[in-house]
Amino acid sequence: MLLICIYLAFNPNEYSGALQKQFDLDKMTFSCSNSKNQISIEDLNNGICNCCDGSDEFLNSSHYCQITCPYSLNQRDSNHLLEIFHNGIVQKNALILKGNDLILKLQNDLARLDIELGNISLTKENLFKEKKTAKEVLKRDVYQTFQTPYYTSEELKIQKEKFINKKHDHSKRSKIDDQEVGETVNIYSYDKENSETIRKMRSIKFDDAQKRKFRDLLQKYIAKFAETSQHHNYLEILVSKRQRNPPLLENYISISNKYKQACINESSILTRMESIKQRLNFNEVWQSLYGISFKDKIENAAATFNIEFLIAAAAIHQNGIAKFGSFKGIKDNMLIYEPDRLDPIKHTVRIRLICYPKIFTLEALQKTKTHLDIKLGLPHVCPSANDDNAFDAWIHEIQFYRNKIFASDVFADL
Repeated sequence: MLLICIYLAFNPNEYSGALQKQFDLDKMTFSCSNSKNQISIEDLNNGICNCCDGSDEFLNSSHYCQITCPYSLNQRDSNHLLEIFHNGIVQKNALILKGNDLILKLQNDLARLDIELGNISLTKENLFKEKKTAKEVLKRDVYQTFQTPYYTSEELKIQKEKFINKKHDHSKRSKIDDQEVGETVNIYSYDKENSETIRKMRSIKFDDAQKRKFRDLLQKYIAKFAETSQHHNYLEILVSKRQRNPPLLENYISISNKYKQACINESSILTRMESIKQRLNFNEVWQSLYGISFKDKIENAAATFNIEFLIAAAAIHQNGIAKFGSFKGIKDNMLIYEPDRLDPIKHTVRIRLICYPKIFTLEALQKTKTHLDIKLGLPHVCPSANDDNAFDAWIHEIQFYRNKIFASDVFADL
């Protein structure tokens, strides 16, 4: 009965075809991939690396086993792997130089845009002053044309303050209380919040009244100009040159359009500068991976993964499988994606990055319905220099994928 329970809890179909051959269901044991060791099925995926290659921790998404298997290579295989490893280092250093060149270019672009920003900001400031002056000149002429009192901005500001702060007597006398105590009883009590609301409403009312007044006068001003232009030769010439408005209004419109364009230019420069700053904040090693898209199949799933590597060593899902969880960070060359909450649609993804001269899928496997495990070869994670210890560690790391590496032409695209 115990044997049946253990078997029911264990599903060999969750493993790849190659690993399924390593199960002995009669003995309920698992043969490690790169050694003769056999372990109990009960020891699979328990967070302990019982196999030297970590093949027993197939479903443990939070645990990464350091490969410690002894390896034996003939001289030919050893030389070939050493050449691959060396070329990975060469590619890594070339990418660093490329990244440094890009950083220098971005820094120069940022300095140039900073100068442009200073110039356009000064232009915008001057145009704002010109626009304000042109509007005052126009308003004065409009009001004076129709003999209407004209007030400057400062004078209108004083009038507005008086209007919104004027007081209403909301108190009434109660005859009974007046007869008894001779005091005024305030039957309306306005708190501070209500008073502020009244002030805001009056402010809006005052501004709207001024706008309507000027708009009405301006329409008359334009109409009078059009009527007058029919009887003056010089105005007819202006009209023939498409000047449909009075000169002062045309001047204000022209300055306003220039100011609006200056604002647009300033916003555009700020956006470009922010984009450059974000790119400069990323690790230089990843600079050259900006915008590279990579697509491959996933084993045990009728789907593909499409990853776009970004400068910060992050990847975003594009098409194919269901959405990745959000990027949680990179740790020990492992990109980690997890849903922010339990979500049956979004996938938990672990992308292990291993030194290689080009982008190369070592393994892409759907372990469970919502968990993907991907191992990618990548030059950006190679060491900057070769030594025996680095090569030895790399040999252990790629030992499980040696056959796939030897079967591929790694130098074809270099």
